[in-house]
Amino acid sequence: MKPLVKSCVFTIAGIFAISAMADASEHGGQQPVIRLTRKPTGILYSALPTIEIYRDGRVWIQRFDGSTSRKRIDAVMLSSLLRQLDKLGFYGITSSSVQASMRQPPKITKTPDGREEVTTEGLVITDLTTTTITVRRHGRVHKVSCYGVEEFAEHYPRATDLNILKNTIAQVYTAAGES
Repeated sequence: MKPLVKSCVFTIAGIFAISAMADASEHGGQQPVIRLTRKPTGILYSALPTIEIYRDGRVWIQRFDGSTSRKRIDAVMLSSLLRQLDKLGFYGITSSSVQASMRQPPKITKTPDGREEVTTEGLVITDLTTTTITVRRHGRVHKVSCYGVEEFAEHYPRATDLNILKNTIAQVYTAAGES
């Protein structure tokens, strides 16, 4: 890596680390109940925000440009969100089970004349984003990560654990007002 590029990378990483430390001190060192991050792999930068939801209903959002916003949700909505994640089955999946669920048959589509067609060509992933959702519940931490969630879910509609993760992400975005 060239010295100038290396310097820029470390400077950008330092800015985000300082921002995260400042935010942690602002929240009194409190850990979020729910944390959803979308981190790019490689050189692409994710346009999807990081969302943290705290026990008292505070919602902190950091967007791709570094800007942040703060919102509030009421205790009923947070409780409802945690129950919804339970109903979806989020607490029963792991990063490994999500990956294993993608070993399902290829996507079946209908042709314009109404016949079913099985898509067998290889999957090309253009979403270079790793999604991680961490939920603290009953003194335990449940964390699930997956690469290219939306694209894989599109290609593997029968991948149960993958679809649970996709729906969990959608529920968090909705609760945070970022849908």
